[in-house]
Amino acid sequence: MGLEAVLIIVLAVAVVSLWLIANSLRCTNNITAEAKPPQPPSWPIFGHLHLLSRSKKPIHRILSSLSETYGPIMHLQLGFRPVLVISSSELAKECFTTNDKAFASRPLLSAGKHMGYDFKNFGWAPYGSYWRNIRKICNLQLFTAHRIESFSHVRTEEISTLIRSLFESWERDMNPVNMKLRLSALTYNIMMRTVASKRISSDLSSEDFQEAQHFKELLEERVLLHGVFDIAYYLPFLKWVDPQGIVFSMQNLRKRVDVFMKKLLQDHREKRGVHARDLIDVLISATDNNEIQSDNNDDVVIANALGLITAGTETSSVTIEWALSALIKHPEILGKAQQEIDTHVGRDRLMEESDIHKLKYLQAIVKETFRLFPAAPLLLPHVSIGACTVGGYCVPAGTQLLVNVWAIHRDAAVWERPMEFDPERFLKSGKEIDVKGQDFELIPFGSGRRICPGMSLGLIVVSHTLGCLLQSFECFSPESTEIDMTEGLGLTMPKSIPLEVIIKPRLPLHLY
Repeated sequence: MGLEAVLIIVLAVAVVSLWLIANSLRCTNNITAEAKPPQPPSWPIFGHLHLLSRSKKPIHRILSSLSETYGPIMHLQLGFRPVLVISSSELAKECFTTNDKAFASRPLLSAGKHMGYDFKNFGWAPYGSYWRNIRKICNLQLFTAHRIESFSHVRTEEISTLIRSLFESWERDMNPVNMKLRLSALTYNIMMRTVASKRISSDLSSEDFQEAQHFKELLEERVLLHGVFDIAYYLPFLKWVDPQGIVFSMQNLRKRVDVFMKKLLQDHREKRGVHARDLIDVLISATDNNEIQSDNNDDVVIANALGLITAGTETSSVTIEWALSALIKHPEILGKAQQEIDTHVGRDRLMEESDIHKLKYLQAIVKETFRLFPAAPLLLPHVSIGACTVGGYCVPAGTQLLVNVWAIHRDAAVWERPMEFDPERFLKSGKEIDVKGQDFELIPFGSGRRICPGMSLGLIVVSHTLGCLLQSFECFSPESTEIDMTEGLGLTMPKSIPLEVIIKPRLPLHLY
């Protein structure tokens, strides 16, 4: 290597080092010392990143442990990004009411750019006119009560298919059933039929089955990549080297997903007006009618269709799996739920969606599941678009907000016996607590402008599926096996060990 090359390298290292130091000092002083919330000791440049990388625990547990020392409002410096961590319902309320607009945007993470089609997905889109138009389409066209009801036959058919397949498994070999796989297939088929009029065929040798199964695997890979910690966002100089390889993986995945989605989109455009409208048809109409302004209408449709399918599949299946796990560990609660269903529905027909409102104990079980096992324990991150004040502290623009709903839902100052699975707490309370973003001690779907738009659909899928499973089967853990309630790593807090159960039919056989 020549002297000139060596000097260039030395100069480059010096420039980068000075830039790192300057940015570190600038970011550290974004919040004045007097106004800064409590924070743990930090490292130069890296800030508090070492606290998240040291442990193999889920991040929501790490942050919860830190909040026990530093309080319910905490400042972290993750590389060059200031982060505000909230772990109390009162402070969450302040963020999502008084400061709702200030925290209405999203950080520009690699997932939103590469898998969200340059932030066209409604979940990752930054605050602005594009996002407002997407939210309007969600509220007025995609998730209206009428639209959700129009797909009730899809949900009923898919849940009945699940029940029949479980009965056939029992009849065939009576071996333990992997409920994670069954529930994932159920919610995938519900969302694929709702969004794109597709499902996994029951014919394992068919081309349709192979194609749909391959796409499901791509979506599962997509969920995993969403859960990877984006280190280059917090240390921007690393984006040029992609140390985790996540940008390459995301770009590669997008190419493979595009093959399926563009074919699906072309098929929808060719058949418009021929079949019943699914959610892709609604998105196509919205883009064609300029209700959503974009430089690439196909990317808008694909990004948001993918977002709907992924979010609706993973969160619902994980929640049902947690609920079943908790009920099997508490057979007395499971028995009360079955007794309620027998009383209000009976055993001569399968439970229907219209029965849910009568089943108060079942609704309480669903709420308690959302409380202890929220599918998005930190919600999706927000970022402030303007300076604001939270808990008496000044928060500058550009601060990322993490609301630890997992910690809020287990706050001993709010909940009696917070670690116990006790659905009856929702029946004894003088005030009815719901999960729709107004009661801040229980916000599994978030609150404010960025609340999950598919909340009502998710509640129906979880409640109806769980009710039908409890009505149809006795469920037991395999002999000499304890149900493991350890949380795995990932965006949607999966179980570390998938639930396996022994089932026994409890309805007349002709109903299957």
